[in-house]
Amino acid sequence: MTRSRAIVVPVALAILLAPIVASAQRTTSQTQSARGLSGSRASTVVGTAWNADTQPIPNARVRLRNVNTGRIETTGVTNQSGEFTFQGVGGGRFMTELVDNGGNVLAVGETFSIEPGQTVVTFVRLRPRRGGMFGGLWGNAALAALAAAAGLGITAVEPCECGPLSPEG
Repeated sequence: MTRSRAIVVPVALAILLAPIVASAQRTTSQTQSARGLSGSRASTVVGTAWNADTQPIPNARVRLRNVNTGRIETTGVTNQSGEFTFQGVGGGRFMTELVDNGGNVLAVGETFSIEPGQTVVTFVRLRPRRGGMFGGLWGNAALAALAAAAGLGITAVEPCECGPLSPEG
């Protein structure tokens, strides 16, 4: 059962993200054509906000946070298809946040890195209200902890039985 989930989840995400990638490519080329930015080093982040049932959330407030500095780089509102675009982004490590009208974080997306001139496609998804198949995987607290750990370079934690430290090591 676990092995089938390990295969099904990435395949399902690839299928769900395919239209977003295509949209990002169209949006980027249209924006570059309209602004004459074909040689620009500015980066673009394109994404979608989804509810727990993977339905787009129109008119949702989203923001882009720099994971290294903790600073909010820019904010925006999704269109009727739940899509958003942040243009003119510098390089670095970021994550997207879905927020309510008061600025309270409802959900966070995965941490990603972007280099100058790149376009990154991402998403942010509300977690299910009651468990569900992805209840633990998409939990806000878990994602926030993973994002913070990734920002510090922590990739794994292993318990140990450590004794007192001695000068010899």
